[in-house]
Amino acid sequence: MIAVITSSIVVVYMLYTVDKRTTSYFGTNHLIYSIPFVYYGIFRYLYLIHKLGKGGEPTRLLFSDGMTQLNLILWISVCISVIYFGI
Repeated sequence: MIAVITSSIVVVYMLYTVDKRTTSYFGTNHLIYSIPFVYYGIFRYLYLIHKLGKGGEPTRLLFSDGMTQLNLILWISVCISVIYFGI
């Protein structure tokens, strides 16, 4: 189930970033630059819970894993840059 759900999340996010309604609403098609961060975030989370056994509370993982925090900050930065500054 996890393999199906994670791949579905990535595909749906990719489709969202290139959807006609999304691009017309934000006025840009550059949201595709945020896809690698979503991809990395999902697979980093899977790595943490499966390989390192850090499952449990996702919020705790977010606040304790520096790479996940960095990824989240970069994703937010890219989204803000694309949406508000047209970069």
